Order: sequence, then structure tokens, then C-alpha cells
Amino acid sequence: MPADHRRTSHVLRETVILATMCLGDLLFTSYLLATGHGIEANPVMALAYSRFGPYGFVLVKAALVGIPLVIAETSRPYCESLVIRSLRTAIAAYGLLWFLGTVAINRWV
Repeated sequence: MPADHRRTSHVLRETVILATMCLGDLLFTSYLLATGHGIEANPVMALAYSRFGPYGFVLVKAALVGIPLVIAETSRPYCESLVIRSLRTAIAAYGLLWFLGTVAINRWV
């Protein structure tokens, strides 16, 4: 193991931030879809919703977010700095893609 290996019992702050962003997106999107006031911008998630309904939508989202986060946390002992940089990149990308999707769907300029 690397010399900088630090055994901790908590999850990274970045993991919590990304999971919270995804959960907020899931709840908000689910509400908008259920009330007929919105559409899903992500084509993969739109397909999941159309094929499997709201419960399948939640399960697919949980898998697509949860599995990579578990892999990231499991990889921490081997290369924590890479995991942190990767999670920070994912946070920025998720936020940017969410913003661009929202702008595109709502035709905001």
C-alpha cells in the first residue's frame, strides 16, 4: 500500500456532495415527471422512465450513481488523491451537464 495510505471510517466529502446532488436531481425530476411539469433531459434516464416507470427510474439512477461511488470509496486506500480528483471532476461535470440540460429544455438564453 502507498506510504500516504490513511485508514478512515468516513466517506469523502466529495462522495457526499455528489450523492446529494444526484439525490436532489432525482427527487426534483421525479416530482416534475409525476406532476407532468417536466421531462427528463438525460436520454438514458428518459428511456429508463419510459420503460420501467418511476420505480425503475429510481433503481436505475441509484445503480448508475451508487455503483461508481462504491467503487471510488473502495479504491481510496490505493490512490486517495486520484479518487478525490475524479470525484471533484464528476461534481463539476454533473453540475455543468445539469445546468446545460435545464437551459436546453427550457430554452433559456
